[in-house]
Amino acid sequence: LKVRSHFGSRQWHTGQASPVCFDAVMTAMVSERDVDMTFGGPQAIRIPLGHPPVVFAVPGSRDLVDQTLGHLRWQQGACAFKTFDNGEVSVKLEQSVANRDVFVVCARDDGETEVNLSLMRLMLLIDAIRGEAPYRVTIVLPCLEYARQDRRVVAGEAIPPKLLLRCMRTAGADRFLTMDLHNQAEAAFSPAGAVLDELSADRYIAHFIRTTIADFDQDRFLVCATNGGGM
Repeated sequence: LKVRSHFGSRQWHTGQASPVCFDAVMTAMVSERDVDMTFGGPQAIRIPLGHPPVVFAVPGSRDLVDQTLGHLRWQQGACAFKTFDNGEVSVKLEQSVANRDVFVVCARDDGETEVNLSLMRLMLLIDAIRGEAPYRVTIVLPCLEYARQDRRVVAGEAIPPKLLLRCMRTAGADRFLTMDLHNQAEAAFSPAGAVLDELSADRYIAHFIRTTIADFDQDRFLVCATNGGGM
């Protein structure tokens, strides 16, 4: 697993690629010092004493969180989301997170929740967690929303992904974990004092294609995209 960390521009390897793309997110949710991985497969995950991990999920992230918890055997955090009659949303923690290593997963599911509503719920959840004295807050974003608007095409346009990361940092996030940024330059959008780790799914996708397509022959199959960025 190759992780690109944009806080000091370091890179490291933590082991062999897993068959499923989401395994990249699962494994990288623990820091380099907490994972013992070999080319023979994952070994026991070491948790720093005094900072037990807990994973919270924004509505729409259920599938990814279930896979993550099944892989890591960590505890799922308890929280409640409510929507008022006027459309405003509310978030309430239902457990203590004091001195905990907190992970908040926000995966995109357009069939369950609208993206802007999901982001507002995420902001409120981060703020609620930060108010309860956690050890660290890591935001897991398999897809960094608004990432395609990463530059000004014409004068007067905003740069939403930069604003989004800054807002999450203000709410209380310490670290961001995402995959395959639309533009590598977005690594510089990470707010001061925060860490942005970017994972690459290339090997996982290649493995999935090789093992899923019947009679796969690399000399006969071609992977295409609508543009260079899609590759």
